[in-house]
Amino acid sequence: MRRRRFLQLGTAGLIAASLPGAAISVASQSELHRLAEPGLLHILRDRESVRAIGASYRRTVPFEDDVHVLAAQITGDMKRSGGSAANQADIEKQVRRDFDRGRTVQIDGWVLSRTEARQCALFSLIAG
Repeated sequence: MRRRRFLQLGTAGLIAASLPGAAISVASQSELHRLAEPGLLHILRDRESVRAIGASYRRTVPFEDDVHVLAAQITGDMKRSGGSAANQADIEKQVRRDFDRGRTVQIDGWVLSRTEARQCALFSLIAG
């Protein structure tokens, strides 16, 4: 990740975390759990691996180490792209857009879209 992009993301995360009531637009616990279901979970079928990837992402991007910030980042990216967090197909489209636009991160040997990485991080925080 380039330094400039890191600083931009850091600033955005801090702003989102500091705005009362604006950090999350997720209406329900069920929606939050749906956001925390990365496609990787269905591919690996190994909750511990996905949890470990998510924990690694949270260590790499500590300003996103919060359920509300992660959910806001995921839903905000989709809204800016014209999608909806309520629709699983829109989440999948956002993952493809991330890859198309080079918005990827490398975590534990995996190259993930930023959305997938955030979903893994969210999963690692809320999945039992």
